[in-house]
Amino acid sequence: MTRPALAAARAVEVLNFLASHPGESFTLSELSRHLNLNMASGLSVLKALTDAGYVHRHHSHKTYSLGPALVAVGYAALARYQVIEIAIEEMRRLAADCDTECVASVVVGDEIVIVGASGRPRLEGADVRVGQRVPMIPPLGPIFLAWGEPAQVERWLDALGPGADEAERQQYRDALETVRRRGFSVGLESGARARSGRALLDLVNSPRDERLRGKALGLIAAMRHDYQVIDLDSRARLLISNMAAPVFGVDGEVVLALTLQGFAQPMNGREINAVADRLLSSTLHVTRESGGHAPADFLERRSRNGDSSDLAPAR
Repeated sequence: MTRPALAAARAVEVLNFLASHPGESFTLSELSRHLNLNMASGLSVLKALTDAGYVHRHHSHKTYSLGPALVAVGYAALARYQVIEIAIEEMRRLAADCDTECVASVVVGDEIVIVGASGRPRLEGADVRVGQRVPMIPPLGPIFLAWGEPAQVERWLDALGPGADEAERQQYRDALETVRRRGFSVGLESGARARSGRALLDLVNSPRDERLRGKALGLIAAMRHDYQVIDLDSRARLLISNMAAPVFGVDGEVVLALTLQGFAQPMNGREINAVADRLLSSTLHVTRESGGHAPADFLERRSRNGDSSDLAPAR
């Protein structure tokens, strides 16, 4: 008999997997293979989820997909996290204006979770899936740390591992200060970034595959020295992987990030800043409409850059 705690963990894994494959159905054997589930315990978990309406079982095909009861859960969650609902509408306009994909993400524990997407990336292999979970390790996630507490930053830097010396840790602190000063982060497209993106998508299909996880973590580590764009003053044209900007909560904390990704053509510093201004206009709008408050230094810098937002600073 499956232990209750293990059964709960398996149920979460099943729901997370189905959430990242919303238009698909899977047999018990397919789910067992993807999730490394024992067939008997998997069937027990699926029966409980099906009985609750969280999973739908197709009687003739004997496949499983997301169930209708999750719609009520989703509406209740959006009522609790209205910032996401507000962001989704704004993301449609932003993706259309910038002719690329816009994704919304939050931090859950030590992972970045994709909670919304609109548009399509123009760079092949740059897309992500709603429900996808990405490790919150350097160089990923600076937009969530730039306004964070020092202890949060140091925990993030600990993921660099024992081989990282103080000089490398300081480089990341300096990079976070650059993000804070600008108000947005910029990631550079590279071979390592593209390969890590493909590995992370593979991990969506086999989330318990430790070989795939190790491969993805290794490729992310390979991005450590050529991912964050620091100098935007150069006239050099750069192929950008993504630009991210923060949405702030009631206490001035970053509660959501909007990220534009999959740019088809290289851009110079002036062009990057123009796209970033449009992105920041959206994140400031979502902050205001959701009752959030941007930090005073953030608003001061945006004002100096010509942003006329009437957002109040964090209290």
